[in-house]
Amino acid sequence: MKFIQISRVITGVLAPHAKLFPKSRWVSYIVAQMNAVQSALDMIARPQVQ
Repeated sequence: MKFIQISRVITGVLAPHAKLFPKSRWVSYIVAQMNAVQSALDMIARPQVQ
């Protein structure tokens, strides 16, 4: 499942880099983009019924 893969990339790869380089614009940008992808996949996986 892509949601789990994205979550693992964020926690396993991006989070350690974000801790090493907290002021890096590149790391901040990538983390924000991956979080957006993760949120979109979560919304697709669990649609709200109205």
